[in-house]
Amino acid sequence: MNQDIASPSIEKTDMTRIGNDGFVRRCERCYAPLGNGSTSLKEIAVNVACVVLLALLLVPIISVSSNWLEEHLHHLFRNPVWYEPFDDI
Repeated sequence: MNQDIASPSIEKTDMTRIGNDGFVRRCERCYAPLGNGSTSLKEIAVNVACVVLLALLLVPIISVSSNWLEEHLHHLFRNPVWYEPFDDI
């Protein structure tokens, strides 16, 4: 019932080489190859497009909700009830 299990140090040395960088970076837990850390132009363009779409959605929503709150919550403060303090106490 004794099984041969490779140690993590042996598995970590079993990496493939790429270019001038040396070894492929891998996850310490699952040994999946990690990215090179630099952001591509395509990824930057997608991020900018997402931010623009988010801004295009949020600005009108915030503007409409602000106007709605001004109109509908104004009646709460239109006729405040003021209680005068008692003078005889």
